[in-house]
Amino acid sequence: MQTITGTVPALVANIAENAVLFTAYGYCQKVVAMVAGKDNPLEMSPILNACAGSFAAVFAAGVLCPTELVKCKLQAQAELNPLAKHNAFQICRQMYQINGVRSFFVGMTPTLVREVPGYFSFFGAYEFSRYMFTPPGKTKDDIGLARTACSGAIGGMTLWTLAFPADVIKSRMQVTGTGSFGSVFFNILKHEGVRALYKGLAPTLIRTCAASSCLFIAYENTKRFLHTL
Repeated sequence: MQTITGTVPALVANIAENAVLFTAYGYCQKVVAMVAGKDNPLEMSPILNACAGSFAAVFAAGVLCPTELVKCKLQAQAELNPLAKHNAFQICRQMYQINGVRSFFVGMTPTLVREVPGYFSFFGAYEFSRYMFTPPGKTKDDIGLARTACSGAIGGMTLWTLAFPADVIKSRMQVTGTGSFGSVFFNILKHEGVRALYKGLAPTLIRTCAASSCLFIAYENTKRFLHTL
């Protein structure tokens, strides 16, 4: 059972994050296009799309931080105190009793440090890959399923390669409930070395290849379908 501890909060976090992220991304594209003097967001360069993605990440972080915090506490409980049987609701209640609403945003700084530049690279790499995969005389919407999937995989791997150290720091902060971003970062470097910041990166990259491919295939096809309504 320990292997699936925290699954429900993880699913909630993933669904909530992507719902907010891609909704905000569309609006942020319009804002960035307006600032850049583009009449149509579809005319934006990969860099401008990357900027829109980083702005959208700020909104996504607001829903992601609390749900990931609960997930981390459930997983830490399973490892450190297997006899404890607190569920997600009980952990939320304990957190609220300790420090109110603020308890749910422990680790917000590293979440933003991870999300904002991470999603800049995520959407930037995705859009740049689509641009490179586009045949002459066609648009990015014409590249097909396989190339869209490859673009998504490239975006996902770029995101996690850059953002993984911040994710490690965030998880440490959320499990212990103490320390600042800087103090946890330097403590890891001092006692465990740089490699500790990338521990677990390989399986994360394998996972994100499939997940990001499916994510962008679903996103592009859903967007195309909704535009026909």
